[in-house]
Amino acid sequence: MLNSAQVRRFTSLSGSEIPQDLDKLLDKYADSDNSARDMGVEYATAQVRELWDAGVPGVHFYVLNRSYSVSRILDNLVIPGHIRGD
Repeated sequence: MLNSAQVRRFTSLSGSEIPQDLDKLLDKYADSDNSARDMGVEYATAQVRELWDAGVPGVHFYVLNRSYSVSRILDNLVIPGHIRGD
């Protein structure tokens, strides 16, 4: 996630819905792109863990030519074989 406005626009274009808890967080961090990005990394990390706990075998990330957040998510998840972006 780059910023709150981009998430809302992307969601609208795809016909998706934003979960209520994420929608509240997007409102909270609407004025700070860096804070929105950090929140998005934490939210996505938790979401991937929940999916794995439910038995989902894999996930796909839309990087949108910006890999920083996905690298942080992978670092948070401690993916074997992932080269840390330190």
